[in-house]
Amino acid sequence: MIEIIKAEFFAGEIKSFMIQGEYLEILESAYPIDVAMMDRSGAQLSTMRNAEASYFSRPGKYEVIQITSAIAQTVRLFIGSGDAGTRRTSGEVSVIDGGKSRTIANNAFLASGYCASQIGKLAISELYNNGGAGKKAIISSITVASATANVIALGFNNAPTSNLLKFATSKLTGGISSTSIAVRYQSVDAIPGTFIELMVIYVPANETIEFKLNEPLILLANRGLQIYASVAGTDLRTSFEFFEE
Repeated sequence: MIEIIKAEFFAGEIKSFMIQGEYLEILESAYPIDVAMMDRSGAQLSTMRNAEASYFSRPGKYEVIQITSAIAQTVRLFIGSGDAGTRRTSGEVSVIDGGKSRTIANNAFLASGYCASQIGKLAISELYNNGGAGKKAIISSITVASATANVIALGFNNAPTSNLLKFATSKLTGGISSTSIAVRYQSVDAIPGTFIELMVIYVPANETIEFKLNEPLILLANRGLQIYASVAGTDLRTSFEFFEE
């Protein structure tokens, strides 16, 4: 016997399925789920916690499957008995659009900032994580623009800038996110010694340039990702694209 179950879950939802089988495999799950297999009386035969796509269990004959998903998503399960199975042949690939799933789950954000020019001052823009939500920001894209040709430095700093500009915006709803990650800005006399430089790029006047990231940057709690304009007396516009984990 082979059967495929496909189910839509809201965040925190629990669903139970009355179905007999001997083998269970998670075919698709953008985020981890908990799976419990039980007999008809409710006795638990097997449990998979924080299980992801490709995880499987062969507990013997079960009659009830209970699934819990902390995140809104679509889950597909393979149910089998007897000699049925799904161990896929070499060369087959299952692709899940993680970016789309994060947006649908309201876990993907955009944030932008603007530091106006001040004579003799260096402009700073920063994405800061104050740790209130207990999450990391996984930053996939950063763009900068300046009215004046500039060498722009990107790096980490544990000391936040002084001014809160705005919180990030949800890609799903367009509303202000409930996260503790926000853009700040400040004008300073010089780059502080606590700044840890990661990379620099040249930005021509009135052009928008993207920092090229081969891998995403991870912004931990109580740390800021700062961008400095090295030419004094210029403005600085920045945007950040990220999701939380």
